[in-house]
Amino acid sequence: MSQKSSCRKEKAKLVKWLGRELSIQLEELLGFVDHGIELGWPQEEGDAVKTGMRALYQNVRSLRSTEKTAAVRRANAAVAAQAEQAAQQRVAEPLGPGESAVAKPPYRKGRRAADDYWGADNIFVDHPVLKPGDPCPCGCGGRVYAKKKPKVDFRFRGGIPIRLKIYRRRKLRCNLCGKTYKPKLPKKAGKRRYSASATAIATYLRYGQGMPLNRLSSLQGHLGIPIAIATQFALALEGAIKLLPIYVESLSQATQAQQLGTDDTKGRVLKYNRPEELADRTGVHTTCTVVQKTQEGHQLAIFCTGPQHAGENLDDLLENRYQHLDPVLVMCDVLSRNSPKRRLSEGVKILMANCLAHGRRKFVDIAASFPIECLHVLEELGTVYLHDKQAKDLKLDPEARLVYHQIHSQPIMDSLKQWMEQLLTENRIEENSRLGQAFSYMLNRWDKLTLFLRQPGALLDNNGVERALKLAVRHRKNSLFYQTERGALVGDIYMSLIQTCQLNGVNPIEYLTICLQNARRLDASPGDWMPWSFKATLQRLRAGPNQSELRVAA
Repeated sequence: MSQKSSCRKEKAKLVKWLGRELSIQLEELLGFVDHGIELGWPQEEGDAVKTGMRALYQNVRSLRSTEKTAAVRRANAAVAAQAEQAAQQRVAEPLGPGESAVAKPPYRKGRRAADDYWGADNIFVDHPVLKPGDPCPCGCGGRVYAKKKPKVDFRFRGGIPIRLKIYRRRKLRCNLCGKTYKPKLPKKAGKRRYSASATAIATYLRYGQGMPLNRLSSLQGHLGIPIAIATQFALALEGAIKLLPIYVESLSQATQAQQLGTDDTKGRVLKYNRPEELADRTGVHTTCTVVQKTQEGHQLAIFCTGPQHAGENLDDLLENRYQHLDPVLVMCDVLSRNSPKRRLSEGVKILMANCLAHGRRKFVDIAASFPIECLHVLEELGTVYLHDKQAKDLKLDPEARLVYHQIHSQPIMDSLKQWMEQLLTENRIEENSRLGQAFSYMLNRWDKLTLFLRQPGALLDNNGVERALKLAVRHRKNSLFYQTERGALVGDIYMSLIQTCQLNGVNPIEYLTICLQNARRLDASPGDWMPWSFKATLQRLRAGPNQSELRVAA
């Protein structure tokens, strides 16, 4: 957990404890200072103490749980009226002819349809007496008929993540020759002690939801089906070996991708054998690289845990990139360790973009001290993000999206840049103040922050990678560390496949189950078993001459 998030949690606890009494206690403390001044305390020291108390009070009361503009505005209610008046003076740019704002989605009560529960057991209950065509029991003379939609009732029951079926086969023994006879297992029992679905569910809970092995073992034990920790990791290791060809295929496709985003977070491996060139490093990092668009137009997520930073891992990834391809778009934050320095020095065609959300966060953090200026920046950037959402809703291709941003977002960004430069040039903002530093952060990286205004397909921020990294952060929070390099590699394989499934709208448990069931076919042609192509491969195999039962195991 970062230091900033830890501080926010402590503030939240403080606000929860004190509640309304916070303002009363502040007034009482200020009264004590005034009483001290009356008794001879120097006026300047008293005023300094009162200023510090008010600043601390404002810092605690301005607590926010999100970075949304509305949350920042609520946290600065004292100057919200001034900011609102200044915002009303800025006329929003109207949409072009024939264009309209995106309508809000219709209100939904939140109840799910029965078809949404595709994993439920459907039990059809017929009427015990009546059948279609029978006379109506009320005596009206009519006849009953079957309606198209049945009456649907839900009954939820608790279950077990990993279920168990015990087959007890009767054994017969001859009392003369001693020969033993026993029946064969039913075909549906399968040949393996632990089916592919058991491995898929255990690994999804471990690496997709962050449930430690001992926690799952305890849960299974309380439900009457204990599974040892060593058994769980043995299943995960065996499955990772089978899924390794898909992980390698993902690396190969990412090498030739059109657009990448990368970032890293802290990782923990107790026993890691570092290479000689990295022997002086003590830290371990988990890098996540999200391929926003492969050559086939799909998304990929690749995790890699080791001593290298995100930029160095990206250098290794682009090592075998074809020279004739168009420049690759790389989105990352401004840290130098996240850029592929080695490939840039070798002349590989790379277009670097920086995350606009990181620049926006600079103003969110100081909004309590400079509310009017920061809210102006947040509202202008919010309009740009609205334009990007409208382009997505209209399903514009990259070229049309670029034109849309150039028409609607370019004037806003140009005006924002001119406004910040003017405030700094005219010394209306101290350059070394926190607001001046936020302005300098944006202006010094303006070209990389606004690449979406010049390059088709360029994103505004790196939020997709930040969301994907939550898998690694959740694992680190719950499980604390990996024991060895092998355990880290197993985690990287499963996290990569699980996140790739989520990016492409695929059920990760179903995908892992089917891939583990067809490990031999997968090893021969891993490209046919990617999350976006495995269902078509299944249909082709079912229609072929050598049909086999290819389904999600029970």
